[in-house]
Amino acid sequence: MDNIWYHGTPDVRELQEEGGFTQRHIDIEYVDDIDGWRSTQDAMRVARESGNDEEYFKLLEKVGSFRKKAKIRKPVFLTDIYSVAKTYADPQRAFDYQNSVEKVLKVTIKPGKGVTINAPGSRFRFIDIDNVRRGFLEAGVDGDELDLDIDKLNFALGVDSGIRTNDIAALADWLGFDYVDVVGVLDSYHGGKTKSTVRMVMDPNNIDIVKDDVNEGLKGFVRRVIRESFIEDISNEAIAYHVSPNEFSEFDSSLVGSRQGAHRKSEKDRGIFFTKDQWSIDWMKDVIARDNVPSYVYKCKLTYNKPYTLNDFYSMINSFRGEGYGENLVKRVGNWNAYDSETEEILKDALGGGYDSIVFGDFIVVFDGSQVEILDVDISEVK
Repeated sequence: MDNIWYHGTPDVRELQEEGGFTQRHIDIEYVDDIDGWRSTQDAMRVARESGNDEEYFKLLEKVGSFRKKAKIRKPVFLTDIYSVAKTYADPQRAFDYQNSVEKVLKVTIKPGKGVTINAPGSRFRFIDIDNVRRGFLEAGVDGDELDLDIDKLNFALGVDSGIRTNDIAALADWLGFDYVDVVGVLDSYHGGKTKSTVRMVMDPNNIDIVKDDVNEGLKGFVRRVIRESFIEDISNEAIAYHVSPNEFSEFDSSLVGSRQGAHRKSEKDRGIFFTKDQWSIDWMKDVIARDNVPSYVYKCKLTYNKPYTLNDFYSMINSFRGEGYGENLVKRVGNWNAYDSETEEILKDALGGGYDSIVFGDFIVVFDGSQVEILDVDISEVK
């Protein structure tokens, strides 16, 4: 393969300020004593089946002590196909999306110690465990050591299921690899059927950005001016996702908060929630899976004529909580949690102002089911 890779970002400004990719870290959860974890789980099952609630809750408290957290190097994700990277260069994914400078970076990678995982047709976020194991074994990893590490990371799912990409990154970090290639996966921000190779680079110092001949600062300025000039024209629709334990053919806003409907924080809560963020999608699927039921991921086209944006929120909330409160809240907790924190005030301002939706970057709320067109449904069965 030619040593040219692509990285799509919704806002390249921070990367430019830092002079390139920088090392980040993430927390991963694992079980250090896998035998103790399993024996306690077995004892809990016996206690539950025999109706011994006192013993069950005692063991439940004990089993939590086996779970640990560790920091690993957060990989930089690259792809060998430009069009796939372009799907991630979506300005609406950015924190400051109205001023963001989206960019697909062309990069080269320094030689290093790598793993190749063949996963044709798999979704990138969840890879078949056998394919992962085969890749690390072919890269020279001891089988017993590998199986123990996989068990520690995959304790909640079991080795018969898939493994999350963050856990693959943990394996690479623990076992001393510089990169992991996942070959043939279906990976794009909005879904799709394009197969590509995703490279997870553990050390950003091994990535060299290929400089373009065109002045990127000037290009970014022009893009911002165009987007600001036509902000209402380009902000009236979106492709986003809704995750539910229920199967249906159309959205009904009257069901929000019912057992058949969506999350509802309070009686004053309104609207149907959507996200463009893959982490949020995966998190909601995990929450639903805890009830041992499948999840339905609805890919939808949303339309709205008067969206309530982050700028509207800042103007409203800062007027009585103090200058900069809204911006700092969003920066600290993110778009969705900011909405959750100030739901009542936001809805009062949005509904009172005749807005038909709330658009906070990746997080979107629409107030009427007629604003939603279902494009596709992906069913995630319980493993």
